[in-house]
Amino acid sequence: MKKKIPVLMAALILTAAMFCLSVSAFDANDYDYSSGGGGYSYSYSSDDFDGGGDLTSLLLAIVVVAIMCVYWTIKGKIEKHRNKKKSKMPTTPQQPVIQQTKVVPANNGEGISVPIPNRTVDIRDILRQSEPGFSEQTFLGDAVKYFSDIRGAICAKNVDMLRPVVTPEMLGYLGSQTRMLCDRHLTEHCDDLTVTNAYLTSLVRDGSNEFLTVCIGAQFARYLTDDTTGMIVEGSAGNICSYRWLMTFSRPTGDITGSTGECPHCGAPIVTGAEKCGYCGCPVGVNSREWLICNLDTVHDSTTDRGIRI
Repeated sequence: MKKKIPVLMAALILTAAMFCLSVSAFDANDYDYSSGGGGYSYSYSSDDFDGGGDLTSLLLAIVVVAIMCVYWTIKGKIEKHRNKKKSKMPTTPQQPVIQQTKVVPANNGEGISVPIPNRTVDIRDILRQSEPGFSEQTFLGDAVKYFSDIRGAICAKNVDMLRPVVTPEMLGYLGSQTRMLCDRHLTEHCDDLTVTNAYLTSLVRDGSNEFLTVCIGAQFARYLTDDTTGMIVEGSAGNICSYRWLMTFSRPTGDITGSTGECPHCGAPIVTGAEKCGYCGCPVGVNSREWLICNLDTVHDSTTDRGIRI
C-alpha cells in the first residue's frame, strides 16, 4: 500500500494540473467590453474558448488515474498470492549454534615448553629383550585407566580402591591429599575428563629397581567446592584446562610382566595362571600388574627428562 501512494498522488496532481489549464483557457481577454452610444456592449466568440480540447485533457487524466489504480490492484493481488505460496513451502530448520569450549593450558601454561619425548618404540624393544610378551598397547591402556581411577578416587575421597595399583608410599601420599580435603570440608571435581594421548617416555634402572614413565595428556575442568554450601571456592566448572602428567611405575629389576611368584601387594604365594591373589584378592599376573605407580605429577618448568638409562 505504501508503494501505491506516491503513484496515486502523482496521478491526482497531473489531473489537477490539467484541470487548471482548462480553466485558464477561459481568459477574461476573450470578452469585449466597449462603450458606445452612451452604453456598453458585450460579446464573445466561440472560437476564443474551445471547451472541447480542455474536456479531452481532463478525460485523459481520469483514464490515466484509473489505469494506474487497476495496475496496482492487480499487482497487489499477484504479490499476495506469491507470499501465500512461499509461506506454504517447507523451510529448512535452522541449525543450532554449537559453542566450542575453549581449552587453555593449566597453571598459566607452566611447563608447556618443556619437551617430553615419545620413546615408546625404543622402550618397548628394550623390555622385550627380557620379556618378549610385553605389550605397549596394554601397558598404556592400563596407565590411562589408572589415571582416571586416581582422579575419581580423589574426588570421592576414597583412595583405598587404588591399593592394588600403587605403591604403599604413593597410597599414603594420595591419602594425605584426601584427608586435607576432608579437614577443609572441600571436594575436588574433575569434570569432562578426556585423555588426549599417552606414550612411554622414560626407562631407568638403578640396580635394584626399574622405573617406567608414561606421559599422559588430559583435559578436564578442575575445581573445588565447599561441602556445606556447594559453592565453588577455587577454579571454574566451565574452564577446561589441558595438562601433561608424568605417571611413573616401578618394580624390582628382573621382574617379568605376567610372571608367577609372590603377590606384589601382600607377599602371599601366587598360583600359576591365577589372575587374583588368593589371599588379598588383588589382581596379579596380567596386564602389567607387577608395575606399581610410585609417582604422579604434572609437567612444570623444572621438570627434567630422565630419558633411557639402563
